[in-house]
Amino acid sequence: MAKVTLKGDAKLTNLKQAVETATEQSLDEIGARAVELIREELTSGPRSTALVPDAPSADWTDQLAASLGYQVHGDGKGVSVTADAFYAQLLELGTLETPPRPFIGPVLTRLKPEIDAIVARAFGSQGKDLKGSGT
Repeated sequence: MAKVTLKGDAKLTNLKQAVETATEQSLDEIGARAVELIREELTSGPRSTALVPDAPSADWTDQLAASLGYQVHGDGKGVSVTADAFYAQLLELGTLETPPRPFIGPVLTRLKPEIDAIVARAFGSQGKDLKGSGT
């Protein structure tokens, strides 16, 4: 087996940095967009339908929306969307007594077409930066 190692090549270093930057930008934008869409869904529409039975829907959905966040994985391989309200997992997954009332999963499914555009934009801008840097 032959092995060739290129060390210190400026073009490779620039390419690696551009890919890492584009990946981080993409994941950050995907996480932010997902949280934005989930919040919109939770706080718009008819507020008379409670997500949690016997609970005031406006209070609970506002708390749930406020608890949303996202974290880009340190290895650059993904992004996690989270909801810190104590009842978030009970709604998303259901319990023995109540069926799931997912509020994250369906939005992420609908976001998939946007993800391609987000990634293309991020990588496109990095490609332009590489071309402009003389590499």
